[in-house]
Amino acid sequence: VPTVAKIEEAIAKLDHVSVSGATPTDIAGQPAYTARVSPKEGGSLIGGAELSWNANNGLPLRAALYSSTSSSPVIELAASEVSYGPVAGSVFEFTPPTSAKVEEVTLPSKHPSKKAGGEHGGPSVTTHGHGITGVAVVQSKLKPGEKPTSLPEELSKVKLDATTTATELPTALGTLLSFERSGVRYVLAGAVTPADIEAVARGL
Repeated sequence: VPTVAKIEEAIAKLDHVSVSGATPTDIAGQPAYTARVSPKEGGSLIGGAELSWNANNGLPLRAALYSSTSSSPVIELAASEVSYGPVAGSVFEFTPPTSAKVEEVTLPSKHPSKKAGGEHGGPSVTTHGHGITGVAVVQSKLKPGEKPTSLPEELSKVKLDATTTATELPTALGTLLSFERSGVRYVLAGAVTPADIEAVARGL
């Protein structure tokens, strides 16, 4: 278990986020502490994250992710009832149905990492901007006969220019945008507003 001094030293090295002090609270009838991590850089849709843990044994009891546009959590996972004790082995027993086909999967051996530059015809990944407001752009060539669609068709459509229409998925924590141009598929993702990601798309 790290000492308080070691923990404080590690927190001091965090350049891009700030960490609040631990606030006493109660979760599922258990005494707990909650700490919040917030980005120091503004301009994104990420408002921060909270983690709560049991004050007696350190077990996590709650995790939440916040948008910069709302004080309520966008995603929250919290215990509603807690009890401690031995767990019966039967809880982990599993018998697959007779119709199931079981296959053993062997993971490929590790290879030296390659630069994200579309080698061997694969997709290339670039970033526009930096930090939490950066936008990732994935470019990949469409194969002959491949359907030019990356996001579900029922999503909203955005006109980027006179000839290009993009499919967009805005959320409280970020935006996804996809479009095709001259046989190339573009997928953009970032923790920014639709207007910000559309501006990047129009500049490609």
